[in-house]
Amino acid sequence: MSTERLFVEGIEDTNGFESVPDPADADAILVRLETLFEKGRGTIIGEYFHGGTLVFPPQTIKRLAAYAAQAPLYMSVFLERPAIIGPPVDLGATVIGEFGASDGVVLDAFRGRLSLSGRLPFDIPSSMEAAEASREDVPFDTAAPGFHTGFGLTRGKRTADPGSLV
Repeated sequence: MSTERLFVEGIEDTNGFESVPDPADADAILVRLETLFEKGRGTIIGEYFHGGTLVFPPQTIKRLAAYAAQAPLYMSVFLERPAIIGPPVDLGATVIGEFGASDGVVLDAFRGRLSLSGRLPFDIPSSMEAAEASREDVPFDTAAPGFHTGFGLTRGKRTADPGSLV
């Protein structure tokens, strides 16, 4: 991502980029999202272990589609749980899954200052229905996952399935 003007959502530290308030004025758009969860779903310790949907709501996908129509879209998704990221990938977004990286690290990775490497520790389901049909106590039990365990990059090279998750 080599740009001068960046529209950001969900990021506070623009790490040297000029931030613009209107996506129409941006050379690129960077969005950071967290995996969704539903309060009250799951166990009594739901404050610590989130449950519920893994699907981004239609209004989020609609907003991302509007962004993608205006400039290249880059996304960072905090994968506390295996979010269903197929819809953003289908929009042509460059998507990275991360596990708690700072804003600065995410921006440096997208601008090429840091080498991206990592592999998924779990399957990313292709749909909520597939996630619900899988057995939660059996690894690799998701039917037709969007991205398999182990998918990712090592030293800038893909290690598994084709796609935009790096």
